[in-house]
Amino acid sequence: MSSIGTRAEDLLAAIVSYPLLIDFVHLRPIYQRGSKNPELCDLLIEDESKALLVQLKAQDLRQAKPNRDPQRWAQKQIKKASKQVRGALRCLPYQDLVSNNPVRGPVTFPKGSLIGCHGLVIIDYSSSPFKIDEKLPAITDDLTPIHYFSYEDFIWLCQHLMTLPDLIQYLDQRANIAPWEWPMLNGEKNAYAHYIMHRNTFDPAIQADDFNDAWQRLTTKYATEYEKKIHEDQKTELFTKMLRYMHNTDPDILNYIPDSLESLKPSIANEITEIARKLNRFIRLDRRYISEEMIKKLRLADQSPLGFNYFAYQSLTEGPITTFVFLASRHPRKERIKQLHGICECVNNTIESDFVIGVSTESLQISEEKGNSFDFLMLDDSAKDKDPEVVENCRKLLSQTEIVQIHDFPRNE
Repeated sequence: MSSIGTRAEDLLAAIVSYPLLIDFVHLRPIYQRGSKNPELCDLLIEDESKALLVQLKAQDLRQAKPNRDPQRWAQKQIKKASKQVRGALRCLPYQDLVSNNPVRGPVTFPKGSLIGCHGLVIIDYSSSPFKIDEKLPAITDDLTPIHYFSYEDFIWLCQHLMTLPDLIQYLDQRANIAPWEWPMLNGEKNAYAHYIMHRNTFDPAIQADDFNDAWQRLTTKYATEYEKKIHEDQKTELFTKMLRYMHNTDPDILNYIPDSLESLKPSIANEITEIARKLNRFIRLDRRYISEEMIKKLRLADQSPLGFNYFAYQSLTEGPITTFVFLASRHPRKERIKQLHGICECVNNTIESDFVIGVSTESLQISEEKGNSFDFLMLDDSAKDKDPEVVENCRKLLSQTEIVQIHDFPRNE
């Protein structure tokens, strides 16, 4: 790999790690083949069993001929990368993979633990959009979709979809598009615009002409609605900040655990990555609402006679049910953790879910004056209390419930 290619891979990993969370973006994972350790792919993006395998082709313009045709170069590189990513997908189920993740350190994925759900070919192409050859593989023999993006388009897409589950949903829908109707390379903005104007779907009957000028329609005809969407999406930054903080917690965090909760110490020390993984599965719309409620509770905690304020939120997305609990408190940290645990226990006893994840921090006034810290804990179904009296008392604490409907984009063409 040339130095320009290596730098392009490093930069791609760094940029997409911001919205997708660095815990689950792995640069150049390797496996063992005899005495050698070849790379599986340039980038592995994973969420437990789901894996996106990325193959990147970068160009060194300093060595390019003055009259070189960039489209011809891109078409040639697409074929190479397509072959490589298909090979990586075939190899994935049969090899132990090793990654040196920047925050998790060495990570091993035992063979069979990851299942390829999409293959991505990323081409360093920034010239005029062009039609991709429909004869390129659109799917592997085991039915894994293959997608083709320009470098800039893929980065832009990750930044606008904002979360790993939203990216996977987009790719799942994009796989419905027939190869002869694919969006043009370096023209993904039009596909994305069509997607959000059609309730985050791509109809299997869609035609390439449907993408024409979709971005212009979105940003002119629906400019007000789109600006509102962008404004709402920006609120998720608080949720993202919380996730990033999880790997920067105080080294002496266990010293804050109250003596009455001594049994929690091993789980809090060992489950940070698992908590981050479960929280990272909340989609962008969930994160909007959670972030808004967090801000409200941070302010209310400064006024509350109890000295704290809290809420619980449960998403309706598929998979194991995770209930999120947030507590903002004016009390000292040990007391705050004890309060958080008590509320999480009540939630776990009364709301049907597989996991309850609790997060606590200082009230707004305290955090502005002294800075803020976050504490995390996780309870599973096995921690439920069966005592009817306990359950009834927990229900009283959580008597106010509501069903929330959150809309991403208000218009549908």
